Amino acid sequence: MLILAMPALAIEVAGVEVSDKITLGGETLTLNGAGVRSKFIVKVYVGSLYLANKQSNAQAVIDADVESRIGMQFIYSKVEKKKTVAAWNEGLKKNLDAATLASLKPRIAKFNAMFPDLHEGDHVTIDYIPGKGTEVVINGTSKGVVKGADFNRALKSIWLGKKPVTSDLKKAMLGK
Repeated sequence: MLILAMPALAIEVAGVEVSDKITLGGETLTLNGAGVRSKFIVKVYVGSLYLANKQSNAQAVIDADVESRIGMQFIYSKVEKKKTVAAWNEGLKKNLDAATLASLKPRIAKFNAMFPDLHEGDHVTIDYIPGKGTEVVINGTSKGVVKGADFNRALKSIWLGKKPVTSDLKKAMLGK
C-alpha cells in the first residue's frame, strides 16, 4: 500500500522518462510539461519545461526572471551542429524584432558555439539562474554560460513565443 501512495517520479514521453522534479540553484523545480519536437514526420527530441510554480501562460513564463530549465532528450539518430544552429537562429528570428536580435548577436554566437552534433540519447539542459545567466549542459558537462535575462527570454521564445518551433510542443510544455 505504501508503494501506491508514493508519487510518480517520472512520466514517459515517446519512450523517454522525464523527471517530475529537479533541483536547480538550490531550488526545486517541477515539470510544467513535456512533449515531442517533430520536424515533418521525424521525432527529433523530447522537450521539457521546469518551473518553480506551474504556469500555462506562455508570456508569463518568458518574462519571469526566475529559475527555469528547458530539457531536450534527443531521440533522432543524429542532428548535425549546423542544423541545430540554424534551428536556434530561425526560432530567434521568428520571435524577436530586428533591434533585439541585433543586440543579442554576440551572445547568440556564443550560445551556438556550445553545440556539437547531437545524437540519439544525448541530453541537453538549458538552465536559467537569475544573476548568473543561461547555462548549457550537454550530457552532464557544462558548455558555458550566457549572461542576461534578456537572452534567456529570447531563448524561451523559441519554444513559447508567438511563432514557436511547433505549436504542439508549446502546448505540451505549458501543460495543456
